[in-house]
Amino acid sequence: MTGLTSGILGLGLAKAGGAADASRKSLQDGAAPKVKTYNPFGKTGLKVSDVSCGAISLFEPNVLRYAYECGVNYFDTAEGYLRTKSESFIGQALKDVRDQVIITTKHWQDFSSKIEKARVIERVEASLKRLQTEHLDVALVHNVDDLTPLLKNEELLSAYDQLKKDGKVRFTGFSTHNAKVTLKQALETDFPQVVLVIYNHMEGPQIEPLIKEVRKKGIATVAMKVMAGGAQGNLKSLVNQEVSYPQASIRWVLSNPDVDCCIPTMSSYAHVEEYIAASGKPLDRA
Repeated sequence: MTGLTSGILGLGLAKAGGAADASRKSLQDGAAPKVKTYNPFGKTGLKVSDVSCGAISLFEPNVLRYAYECGVNYFDTAEGYLRTKSESFIGQALKDVRDQVIITTKHWQDFSSKIEKARVIERVEASLKRLQTEHLDVALVHNVDDLTPLLKNEELLSAYDQLKKDGKVRFTGFSTHNAKVTLKQALETDFPQVVLVIYNHMEGPQIEPLIKEVRKKGIATVAMKVMAGGAQGNLKSLVNQEVSYPQASIRWVLSNPDVDCCIPTMSSYAHVEEYIAASGKPLDRA
């Protein structure tokens, strides 16, 4: 990790005031939480922070940089988040430490319309420009409910093959809200090296056998929506003055050894500190 001066102060965090100043002081005093666990990321050869960063809602580049300074090395975004501004924020925050982080972005495809190889490549290249990088570590097809149209679309597959050949994309995969279908399909194809699925204490148990099979195949597994929309359920008994509900939710997710990392949205300095405090502290599976 880079030093504080070249990191947070280099991005002008001191000017943000309030929470930013407090967070900067936390780092200086050694009081800020640090990521404690880095997991193998499928068979990609990469290692990811168990608590990583989702970038879907409002935030600023300095918050992302603070997450990096606290040890987060995996950042997930999408072309459509904040109408492309999310990608721009990541580029601003991490361009000088690009070789120390793993960046994933996603592109939605309308399989009911004609998909053109050139246009797919053009969109990925636009993302690269916003992210201020020459390559994506992971390019995901966004929100796939059924892999069949994807796997039959020669233009799309050819585009990703070309992007890999040109060194602009390292690994491919998909995000899904229909894991019961798509994870089964993922076992029958080599397209995904990474999958992003909804996994939390309310919706997760029923797909755990599929996650295990996918991970056994060597596909990296990333959990999203880990806080179940605030539905505390059986985790309510674990919430107290020392453990917040988000921390209990993250710890529940981390208790599954077949999940490589989770990506709660870090939209404030307080989120960064609260969520990273759960790193390396999985709940006992019982």
